[in-house]
Amino acid sequence: MLKSLIKATNEVRVETEEEADQFHKELQQEAEKIGCILSTFTKTLRQKKSKGEVIDEYYQIKYTYVFNDIKEPYTYLKNIEYNMTNSAEEGDLSW
Repeated sequence: MLKSLIKATNEVRVETEEEADQFHKELQQEAEKIGCILSTFTKTLRQKKSKGEVIDEYYQIKYTYVFNDIKEPYTYLKNIEYNMTNSAEEGDLSW
């Protein structure tokens, strides 16, 4: 049975706006490299407050890659891979 991946939506946390902007550039390059479209990208500043004071701040990133047209897919799913680590010191967290 052939399966076609149509789109994938992901949500990621980064600590700064600069990291969010850099991540956006990386996603655009990755989309071009793998032959899909980065159809949406949003960054939202989130703040955790205690007694009116900001105690934590980060950016929530949501993005969607579109791989195929649902009515006429032209590529087929081989596998989906997520590579993660528990240590930010290990560098590249690719998915």
